[in-house]
Amino acid sequence: MTVNKSSDTRGVLTVRAPGEEDLGHIAEVLVSAFPAEAQAAFGDEPDRQLAGVRALLRANAVPWRTGLVAELDGEVVGLAALAWPDEKQRRGVWRELREEMPPFAALRALIVLSLLGEESAIPGEGLLSVLGVRKEARKQGVGRALVQASLEAARRRDLDAVRLSVASNNPVAMRLYERTGFRRKGRWFAPWCGLMFGFWRGYEMVNEIEKRAGELSGKHSQ
Repeated sequence: MTVNKSSDTRGVLTVRAPGEEDLGHIAEVLVSAFPAEAQAAFGDEPDRQLAGVRALLRANAVPWRTGLVAELDGEVVGLAALAWPDEKQRRGVWRELREEMPPFAALRALIVLSLLGEESAIPGEGLLSVLGVRKEARKQGVGRALVQASLEAARRRDLDAVRLSVASNNPVAMRLYERTGFRRKGRWFAPWCGLMFGFWRGYEMVNEIEKRAGELSGKHSQ
């Protein structure tokens, strides 16, 4: 889908399904969007960070293949990683990390990932696992377009809701989610994340998807 150019967007914004050829660009998006996490997991060297994130993407530790990417004038600048019910996620993370780095560095990365935790979609709901936008592409409607497209993808799958987690030190993201229909449903606490990433609590948010009139009548007629 192509999103119409708005007053706060410098170019043509397109949201589409990703392909394997996007993996390297998505890695660049994630390193730009989550510098503290990339540094904690893979060290200070940018090349090592990119290599580590590419390994995670190949292992589908971030469910990007079932997600969406945003392009601004043909350049990939954003990712919505989406997990759907009954779809397998991670596979062979250790093996992929070992192909990119020495054993100690791979072990460090695996420990950091375990601290961040792993979520799975539950029946009837989609999971917006990661929403990331390159630093230089922010404030141009990219995040909103990805969230709206994610909700539409969930609606097409006839799901009841989309769920996500957001750190309390990210008020910009919380405002975006609230403006696109998400509501806070609970809190989480992770003191170890405060030591390593600068955040130690956050919220679970849910968007209970409104069905269109035609979809409702069709569902009741079955």
